[in-house]
Amino acid sequence: MSAAAQVSPPSLDDVVAIAGAAAAEVDRDGRFPREALDAMRAAGLLGAHVPVALGGDGLNMAGMTRIAFRLGQVCASSAMIYAMHQIQVTCLVNHGADTPPLRAHLARVAPNGLLLASVTSESGARGDIRTSGTGNALGPRPGRAAGLRGECGVGGRPVHLWPPRP
Repeated sequence: MSAAAQVSPPSLDDVVAIAGAAAAEVDRDGRFPREALDAMRAAGLLGAHVPVALGGDGLNMAGMTRIAFRLGQVCASSAMIYAMHQIQVTCLVNHGADTPPLRAHLARVAPNGLLLASVTSESGARGDIRTSGTGNALGPRPGRAAGLRGECGVGGRPVHLWPPRP
């Protein structure tokens, strides 16, 4: 492919513009901001806090806050999804990076644009982390962070769930 034919990933300004363009409809219809998530994924924002050694940008908390703030100025739903995702990434970075299965999963976040969400975000869970309609591929292990990985239909795409142990 020639250099002229290569497409650059969207910038943060592009992501903000895409999120803003859909915000009124997202709010009016109460729908998932698919366009914003796709733009965040394409821009590499989902891997922003993942350590560089694991394929991410290693962005610090202040940098993530600036991104969430920018998104929140145009679409609260998009900003909340981004911020909640980064909370889950931060949990893995701070408490799971030394656990081989969790480290391996964390290393998949940035290159694959995986969206992480708490089980409390799952439809019908109502904050009860013991109630999930998803299948578990990796259960909690004594003395380690819980690593329940399931798939749910948040936004119509699989989401990997990393709930805290009760």
